[in-house]
Amino acid sequence: MKSILLLCLTISFNTFAYRVYDTQNAKYINKSDFHEQIKLIDQFVLGEFHYDLEIQQTEADIIQDIVKERNLEKKFTIAWEFLNYPDQEKLDSSMTKYKNNLISSIDIIKEFFPGEKNTEMNKSYVPLFDVAKKLDGQFIATNAPREWKSVITKKDISELSKDKIPANMSEGSTDYFDRFENIMGGHVKKEMLKKYFTAQSYTDSVISTSINKLAENDLQFLVIGAFHSDFNDGVIPKLNSVSNKEAVTIKIINPKELDQSDIEQYLNGSELYGQYARYIILTK
Repeated sequence: MKSILLLCLTISFNTFAYRVYDTQNAKYINKSDFHEQIKLIDQFVLGEFHYDLEIQQTEADIIQDIVKERNLEKKFTIAWEFLNYPDQEKLDSSMTKYKNNLISSIDIIKEFFPGEKNTEMNKSYVPLFDVAKKLDGQFIATNAPREWKSVITKKDISELSKDKIPANMSEGSTDYFDRFENIMGGHVKKEMLKKYFTAQSYTDSVISTSINKLAENDLQFLVIGAFHSDFNDGVIPKLNSVSNKEAVTIKIINPKELDQSDIEQYLNGSELYGQYARYIILTK
């Protein structure tokens, strides 16, 4: 596995506030090359590490750069994993107030994540709301409520009413399950692991279906935990099952929070599963 040097980069990144690594061609690319490569892509899956302000700010920067490059202000959708689709009407109302300067982005965080601890933890996502306001984009909720997933993990998915189960619901791939089992480690009893994986697959199905139903614009950005989109798996096949759009994956990492070996692994990919994403974006 070849090593990727992060220092002594010889290319210009123009006005990028981040670095873009093209995994297909195994090299860093500049702004014009990046936009040229993605010019026909309308659906971007931003795989993230949660609660890292530098990562969430970079997500907002990526969205802004792509929207402005295409002159698509007012014609893009941001979809977020952390909000539940039954709350979309409430979210629309809050975003209208926010865009009219009646409330702040922090007020929205407080509304959906009440309690001092929850609000503080989710404040890093303010840049997403800010860019939606600045460029007048749509913001949508995509997930299912936690209590619905609890029915799956505590009982069985068959106990959920049919209207809560998407038509594209199916178990994730064998590789996806293997990775899920590895990260869960000893946190879940073996007999419960299958149910938790069903809940994971259910989440991917719900999110993909919500985007397909709620997104009003062709240009779409899904902000989701990277495990859901790593190796073009998880939510990606689900998105492909409900739309003809090509979903391109971007994994965002903060090199300040990682060992050099971890960074190189993300850039080089896995010998077993392949590349983590089509592009790896490093915060600066």
